Amino acid sequence: MPVLVAESFAPPKPPAIAHRDVDSESAHPEEEGQDERSEFESDDGHRRHDADGIPSEFDDVDSIDVTQVAVVEQDASIIVNGYVGDVVTRLQIDQDLMMHQDADISVIIDGDGHFLVLIDQDMRIDQDVQIDVDMFDVDGVLYVDIFLRDTIEIEQDTAIDVRITDGAPGGAVDVNQSIEMDQDVDIDVDIEDELEERYVVDVGVLVTQTIDADQCAVVDIEDWNGEIDLDLDTIQAATVEQQTIVQADLVLI
Repeated sequence: MPVLVAESFAPPKPPAIAHRDVDSESAHPEEEGQDERSEFESDDGHRRHDADGIPSEFDDVDSIDVTQVAVVEQDASIIVNGYVGDVVTRLQIDQDLMMHQDADISVIIDGDGHFLVLIDQDMRIDQDVQIDVDMFDVDGVLYVDIFLRDTIEIEQDTAIDVRITDGAPGGAVDVNQSIEMDQDVDIDVDIEDELEERYVVDVGVLVTQTIDADQCAVVDIEDWNGEIDLDLDTIQAATVEQQTIVQADLVLI
């Protein structure tokens, strides 16, 4: 029983930080004598302007992309052995998925040449599973009722702080990542007394939980003769898989 909640999806990329200094004129976009800023640039201050003539505050930031993905998959199976008669199994799954995804981006440009990039990625996954098994028979028919309640809360937070100022060429990139997971399972089995008078009943419940959490940040910084260009990509991806197997073995007394 899959549940998909996603703002966007992209395959995870390996963490990477690149800082390139492009000093030669042949590598500069202006090599053919065309000034890429001439269309929206004022004559004073050498700052790019948008179509309305307003100075753009994001001149040096080409792109900032934040991707947050959460996938939850739930599966259950019931196995009954040894009962003399028909068996009816009924499974009810109540799955509650709560998502909290937040992206906070701050960009301050007050010059050129020196950069400071801070990236914080925090992820927390809480999973609470409650399984109730009820067994009884009526007129030679064994009923196995299973109620499975699965509550999952996933929090994904990304904070990006970019500052570009005047100063010495270069700068610093700081990436902080944290992942916290908590899982709890509560199982309750109720077998009818009359059934236990005629059968030895052994019920086993196996719950397998797998969480795959990935966080990465890709920072690409280019220094064009003192002018900084930035590309930032951050990804938070979480996949929660749960397999529940209930097996009941009955032996006549």
